[in-house]
Amino acid sequence: AFVVKIDGIIASLILSGILFLLLPLSESAVLLGLISFIIRLGPGIGQPLSISITADTLPQDRIGEGLGLRLTSNRLTQISAPILFGGIAQLASVSGIFIFLGAVTIIGGWKAKLDDY
Repeated sequence: AFVVKIDGIIASLILSGILFLLLPLSESAVLLGLISFIIRLGPGIGQPLSISITADTLPQDRIGEGLGLRLTSNRLTQISAPILFGGIAQLASVSGIFIFLGAVTIIGGWKAKLDDY
């Protein structure tokens, strides 16, 4: 079951990255809405899976600390991402944000290696 979870996370990352790259090329509002909906499905899978993987891999007496650290890094990302993408928008336009985010997501999914515990 653990391998299926990892494969699902990696597949959703790569698919989301490809769809992020397609967003600036789309001119139809319906197509933009459909791509956006599909993108949101992919990363939504990762959060519950990462919580369960974190809880499964940590020792019983460290689960709370591990989940707290995970939440802290999540909040740091929520603060720093708008600053980063705002800077990219200033340099490379709004389309550049989606191209950058798509490339980073694809590379992250491609390079992700999670070992069994």
